[in-house]
Amino acid sequence: MAEIHNRDAELALIVSVILYPDAFEDCSALVSADSFSWKPYGDIWLAIGRLREAGMVVDTTTIAEQMKRDGTIHDLVPHNSSNVTGEVALAFIQSTYIPFMESPLSYARIVADYAARRRIIHSIRNAAQWVSKGRGALEVISDLYASLSQIRVPGQASQNVHTLADLAKTESDRVFSQEPRRSVPFSITEIDRIYAGMDRGDLVIVAALPGVGKTAFLLNVIFRHLRAKSGVKFMLFSLEMPAEQIYRRLVSMVSGIPYHKQLHAVMSPEEWNTYAKATEYMASQSNLHICDSASLSPHDIRYLALQTRPDVVIVDYLQLLMPPPSSVAQRRHEIVAEIVRNLKQVARELDVPVVAAAQLNREAAHSSVPVPQHLAESSAIEQTADAVFVLRRPIDEVGLPSDEVTVYLTKCRNGPLGMTTLRFEGKKNLFQNQ
Repeated sequence: MAEIHNRDAELALIVSVILYPDAFEDCSALVSADSFSWKPYGDIWLAIGRLREAGMVVDTTTIAEQMKRDGTIHDLVPHNSSNVTGEVALAFIQSTYIPFMESPLSYARIVADYAARRRIIHSIRNAAQWVSKGRGALEVISDLYASLSQIRVPGQASQNVHTLADLAKTESDRVFSQEPRRSVPFSITEIDRIYAGMDRGDLVIVAALPGVGKTAFLLNVIFRHLRAKSGVKFMLFSLEMPAEQIYRRLVSMVSGIPYHKQLHAVMSPEEWNTYAKATEYMASQSNLHICDSASLSPHDIRYLALQTRPDVVIVDYLQLLMPPPSSVAQRRHEIVAEIVRNLKQVARELDVPVVAAAQLNREAAHSSVPVPQHLAESSAIEQTADAVFVLRRPIDEVGLPSDEVTVYLTKCRNGPLGMTTLRFEGKKNLFQNQ
């Protein structure tokens, strides 16, 4: 296989940045030290970056001094001449190599493209090793996709650059034609009254203490869309419950038959008939996919959602997700923050709403008003989310959960905050309007 590099372009980038130091920041958006296939050029790049951070002049003298501090000056050898090293090599590089392009960015794009190709090959070779060591196909594909998705390619973001003229045309066309924005309602009247709907690319958090009804609330959204034949496709990632338990809860919503009767297969003749009809109804539904793997990362969610192409992704629940394979986070709040950022990235990349359940910490039980600090394990959940709903269910005088659930909209990036009250019918797992 031919070598995947262009060291002339790497050298040209170095020299052109020495000539035009102010271009370094633009180039560094595409190129880092490990983008260079010839390590000494990466060392020079690091030295230039440190000089720029310190506000110092960039020339061969200051670069040499910085490389001495870094301990890399003695390893400096041009790729095309082994006769010169160290400080002499720096002077040789600048005096003998004249870039053909005035713009360092032109060279940076070439270097970045070759670096991306090498990383692709590295990822594929890693995947081959994983296969040879006996890892399962789905796990290998998921990790390979995660690895490839981290590779930056020049021009990758250009499709997301818009002019005001473009936006003015598309938005005015929509508004003047009185076309509502494409959002997905919760289909619970009281919730839709305070929240205009889930937009594509949104990360929506539904938070509550254990036992309040986060899962039931999310299943109600799915159930109401299925019942209304809205055509909205859902993918539910259930890390806490197996798919069979999700199914029984949905059957309770459809039929009114309590969960425990299905579990123990003890029903009256009338209930058996109702159950048979509910089974037939459930078998006819194709707009819900359920993944009940207990160990998922946001990269797994991205990969599996790409296969099914849902309109809405639902995650139950956020704090059970594993960090991305490339994560270096150590502390729990850092891990959760990284998971949340990755979920938001999934929403943006797939252009669908992602709705994630989240646990509140125990302090929330002693507070009359929900606050962002009540989200367990990381404040980044509230900071990253586009909307945050908090469910509260008081305990009645005999110590049992009330059937009245207060829903607070504590954050809404695109509208006002609000509050409403729903009635929860536990036997049917249904949230109803008051």
